[in-house]
Amino acid sequence: MKKWIFLLLCCLSVQSFSAANSGHIDGEGRFYSLEDDSLAFVKRVLLYNAFKDVIGKELKNIGLDDALFWQKYDERFDEYFLPIADKLKADYGIKDGEDVPAKKRDEFEKALREKKLSLKSRFGRINQVVSSYSIKKMSRATQSAQSRYMNISAKVDRQELSDLYFSYTRSDDFKSYKNVFITVDYKLEDMSWLDLGVEVERDFTSVISEHWRNILTTQLSGVATNIVISDSSMREKLDNYLKIPSEATIAFNKDKRSIQENSTMGILNMDDELKQSLWLKVRVGIKKLGDSALTKKRSFSFDGDFIMQDLTTKKIVSFYDFIPEKASFSFENAHELSSNSASLVYRLPMNEFKDLKKKLSALGGNRKKIKLELKGFRSIAEVDNFSKYLETKGVTLGVETKLISLGKESSILQVEFRGENDPMVSLLKALNKADLNDSRTMMLEDEMNPFTIVLGDGGAKGAKVRTN
Repeated sequence: MKKWIFLLLCCLSVQSFSAANSGHIDGEGRFYSLEDDSLAFVKRVLLYNAFKDVIGKELKNIGLDDALFWQKYDERFDEYFLPIADKLKADYGIKDGEDVPAKKRDEFEKALREKKLSLKSRFGRINQVVSSYSIKKMSRATQSAQSRYMNISAKVDRQELSDLYFSYTRSDDFKSYKNVFITVDYKLEDMSWLDLGVEVERDFTSVISEHWRNILTTQLSGVATNIVISDSSMREKLDNYLKIPSEATIAFNKDKRSIQENSTMGILNMDDELKQSLWLKVRVGIKKLGDSALTKKRSFSFDGDFIMQDLTTKKIVSFYDFIPEKASFSFENAHELSSNSASLVYRLPMNEFKDLKKKLSALGGNRKKIKLELKGFRSIAEVDNFSKYLETKGVTLGVETKLISLGKESSILQVEFRGENDPMVSLLKALNKADLNDSRTMMLEDEMNPFTIVLGDGGAKGAKVRTN
């Protein structure tokens, strides 16, 4: 039984990977040449521009920021080329601020252009990213002989591309992860595993988990080193680790001698593989809706979700609610029943899995900070509740809060987030007239300025604001 499910999911994995990676990708290169340009030079520049087109398309396919990559690539090349350009200037006897004969200036500009384009076509392992290619067409424009065009079909090495992308775009605060631990919990309702065509739970679940692991290994290359299917002992270790207060974990990370309590140290001493790692907790619900004696089909509903948690900070970095699905499968053949059911479960998180790399790669960089003025908060407990509320609402923005000052009239809360400003501003504006709890309601002091939050009596959308 397990073999049949494995074969079907192998086919689905290939189809899923092929959908994201179409094998060969068409790319176009354009170049306006000069009369003296050699054919070899023109072809080299056209091929480079076509490679750029292919690589840009593939970066988008795998959910990475192509604009950021080319920006960083150009910046790196400019740094590399600057001393070369200065040497070329010296060779031609050109000095800033001094008049240069037109002929010498033209010769220099031509040499500089050729040198720059030639070096850029070979710069930064671009050629290594394209594993194979064929030129489909190379032509001139009919109205302008200097306007050149090339069309290619190329295949990209995704692993090489991913490594190259992160080598250019990762900043000093880029965060990479050692491990992603996967745990999967199944909840069956009004049914048993026999209703899915298997006698042993593991025959159904282990194959799905293994194929999820394979997909994530590809999708998260360059961000996470290992994708690990967790057994019961690892799950217990993860649970115990998360029971440790964040403050204790941070203190331990900074100074192992700062925590001496034996039971805590027992857990912390074994957490090397957990540090700088993530926990992907997947939940799958399957409910039997009924059998049809007429059609010989069994109906099910499928739902669930996943949460990805950073084990160092204890913060949730991603979550996704599966889109509920209903399906009916023939129960006359147990192999087909289990295979069809497994393939549906396998597909539930796939669309979101494809976006995980982009989310994780953005966690370290592009962090911004704002300060909120809090009025009407009667205690530090209310400030803490508000902070947790804001972090929960802003989980997709990576919101983290820190109390800067606590005063009788007002307090200052620092909010750190990632990404653009507009989503954060929208989040703050949505706090207006929202209940913090059953008796307290949040208001914006000025709806045009969402950076001052007033907490008033009310609850259930019935705020009666008081600031003292």
